[in-house]
Amino acid sequence: MEKPLRVLQIVKGLDVGNLHGGAERFAADLSISLQRRGIDVLLCAFFGTDTRAEQQWKTLLAGEGIQCFTATQWLGHRNFSNYLSGIREVERTLRRHQVDLCHSHFQLGTFSSIQLKMRRLTKAVVRTTHVTREWEQGWYGKMGEGLFSQWLFPLLIDCEVGVSTEITNHLASTYGARLFHRNPVCIHNAISSGTPIITESESVPLPKLGEKVIAVIGRLSEEKGQRYLIEAVNKLRDMQEHIQLWVIGDGILRGDLEKLAQSLNLNNIVHFLGQRTDVPALLGQIDLVVVPSLREGFPSVILESFAAGVPVIGTNVSGIKELIVSDESGWLVPAADVNLLAGTIHAAMLDTGKQEKFRHAGRRIAEDFTIDRITDQYYELYRKLIKA
Repeated sequence: MEKPLRVLQIVKGLDVGNLHGGAERFAADLSISLQRRGIDVLLCAFFGTDTRAEQQWKTLLAGEGIQCFTATQWLGHRNFSNYLSGIREVERTLRRHQVDLCHSHFQLGTFSSIQLKMRRLTKAVVRTTHVTREWEQGWYGKMGEGLFSQWLFPLLIDCEVGVSTEITNHLASTYGARLFHRNPVCIHNAISSGTPIITESESVPLPKLGEKVIAVIGRLSEEKGQRYLIEAVNKLRDMQEHIQLWVIGDGILRGDLEKLAQSLNLNNIVHFLGQRTDVPALLGQIDLVVVPSLREGFPSVILESFAAGVPVIGTNVSGIKELIVSDESGWLVPAADVNLLAGTIHAAMLDTGKQEKFRHAGRRIAEDFTIDRITDQYYELYRKLIKA
């Protein structure tokens, strides 16, 4: 009988909806799907946070037979000694649980995977790039992009994966990929067909008669562009639109965004719901989802909205425009354009014909991005690399 494949998935953490987002959620869903397929999965949540979301995901993973461990606790950005201790902990763990392949979903996980291969604790390394810009701005980001992404990663990794066409094309254009004849592959993210994490029912503000509910869902951070949506909602109030905005998720910008809403006197219109474990249920109460991101990889929130039959307005940036075709499956607007975003929301609320058209189109698109289909692609990639 053939020995089952053993795979280590490395993610930044499992505080999904606050410090961590779609990439970590996807990796956890992929791990569950692979485990059900007969692959022995070990998952490293590199940074521990001791939050409710983290504990819920660990419980869910354990229930699927997936062993999960933390490399180090989160102590903030650029804590290099903490990073190194985390990488050493991954190595110590893998000396007890050697795997056939390491699959990393962020940079430090990739460093760990490369070290594991050099120490002969794994046979192959895969890294998935989930965003168009992996590194922060400044000298640290320039070094990361110029040295690691452009040269070392293509040289030392067995296969690089992009979650969108634009990301994959960028990976193929790096100096290392061209010099060493590397061929990155595109495997899109997906949405889980399994049971979502839902705990006790949490209250939501009840819409008044005739009031529409708009929602933005995800981590509250600069690149997600929530402040432009709040400013657009302020303009919609001037258009006499009867709406609520639900801001679902948490993150480092929550305080700033709450202050912005207060300064615009939107306290009765903009509601911050925080991290939620019942997003699939909330989608049934939402009339329109807005994704106002400045940059994106391949946002699962759009797929989840499509699957739930909720029409979507998104910005015309990488990843989003691969899912939303303007006037066919949703509305596209330029990023950071408050006036046009407000006008598009206003028009979308009035156009019930397009709403229905986009609901049908979205459901059809979501069917092509199920976790089962994406798992098949990763499973074949793993087998090919192990046999090479």
